[in-house]
Amino acid sequence: MQFLVGTLTSAEGPAVSTIAKENKIVLIAPIPKTDQLTSDKNLHPYVFRTAANTTMEGRSAAEIIAKWTDVKKVATIAHDYAYGQDVAKSFVEHIKKLRPDMEIVDQQWPKLGEADYTPFINAQMAKKPEAVFSAMWGGHFVTWAKQAKPLGFFDLVKNKVVNGGEAGSVEAVRALGPDYPFGIYGNSYDLASYEGQSETHKKYIDRIKAFTKEDPPSTWPITVYVAMQFLVEGIKKAGSTDSDKVAKALLDLTIEAPFGKQTLRASDHQADRGQFYGKMVKGPDGNAIMTEVRYVDPRPFM
Repeated sequence: MQFLVGTLTSAEGPAVSTIAKENKIVLIAPIPKTDQLTSDKNLHPYVFRTAANTTMEGRSAAEIIAKWTDVKKVATIAHDYAYGQDVAKSFVEHIKKLRPDMEIVDQQWPKLGEADYTPFINAQMAKKPEAVFSAMWGGHFVTWAKQAKPLGFFDLVKNKVVNGGEAGSVEAVRALGPDYPFGIYGNSYDLASYEGQSETHKKYIDRIKAFTKEDPPSTWPITVYVAMQFLVEGIKKAGSTDSDKVAKALLDLTIEAPFGKQTLRASDHQADRGQFYGKMVKGPDGNAIMTEVRYVDPRPFM
């Protein structure tokens, strides 16, 4: 094996990276976000990341909340492992820089895989935050949202919640249906349609629809699609499938991804990958749709 594209969680990514280093296998991580994967301590010639990292995601959320001038008291909730710890840390550091007048009144740390978030929700509500940054993701976001909504959590904060972890993804929307906490702000790696999308993106969406028979299609395939684009272009640039040659070819490599140009920085093997953020409101079919959409370019604060 010379190449590996994958791992899902931020717990798995660094562990697999160690094995990739020992065996000189090029690892391109399309989903794990923890900064630890490509930190100075863990960076090596064979690991690359095409996902947004926790610094980028935490700071993106801070950029949104910082603009809410009526908010002074902020809370966070994130799982107690690499991704949750890192993204919450990045959020707090950046919000304090942008809005020194904001106070972090509470931080909740449920374990990964928690089934009952009620104690964490009640504890956070008791601190009466005016806005919340949540890093709940995937099925965890679904469980947390279903438990928080009937407790009045979203009413308390007047829906001033920015939820990372792809809370704006098709998967999260479909899983929650009418139980979605409409009014919060969510993010997504991709959107089937948005103002100003390119012809390249439209063609990509058409291909995904045809393959999955879903409309709108899943927002997740683009993560591995882009990682594979980098690998293919790296092999072409190297003119070889030799791991060392491809690893060098990936440094500062720029590709034309469906959403635009993306570059893998040589300095930290991190792609300049932004995400779509927007307000999630009830759509015509009763499911949540993203409005006020903007692609948050992370380059100014990577």
